[in-house]
Amino acid sequence: MPTITSRAMDPDTAFSLLSNQRRRHVLCLLAERDEEVALSEIAREIAAKMNDVEPEGVEEGAYRSVYVALYQNHVPRLAEAGVLEYDAEERTARIAKNQRTWELLQYAGVDCEQSWEHEYLLAAVATVLAAPLVFLLPVGIVQEWWMFPVLVLIAALALIGGAQYTASYKPSVSDCHSLVEAEN
Repeated sequence: MPTITSRAMDPDTAFSLLSNQRRRHVLCLLAERDEEVALSEIAREIAAKMNDVEPEGVEEGAYRSVYVALYQNHVPRLAEAGVLEYDAEERTARIAKNQRTWELLQYAGVDCEQSWEHEYLLAAVATVLAAPLVFLLPVGIVQEWWMFPVLVLIAALALIGGAQYTASYKPSVSDCHSLVEAEN
């Protein structure tokens, strides 16, 4: 099934996805880890949290119940909504780095902060590339006709870099424990 990654998250979809505690646990766990995680590990962590025990102390029945529900329902549903990247063959999942994920976490009340470090770095690089041209123009080393194409090229590179970063944007999740503690 294709995933949706470009449209905005509508409130009905967001609240439907967040209506189940196991889905909220999956979102929180994957958002905090920001890496590919095996479905078995996700299930063990969630079963441990739901039964208030350490992951090693989870009973097989509790683990199986969570694993089957995640495998058959919750993880594919989150992936279909475009907020998870799910490899059904490998049975691994990771949080999707896109606007829909950020919006879903916002609906959940998770404190997401946008990191501006990439934008600042991009502005600094563009400034470093453009500054010598501005200073060399009055000296006569750089001709005026040559300045415009170079500045356009620098601006284009900055826009492309910004677009690539925006496409892979992942919010920093500072606290999603309130999300998983919410009752069904």
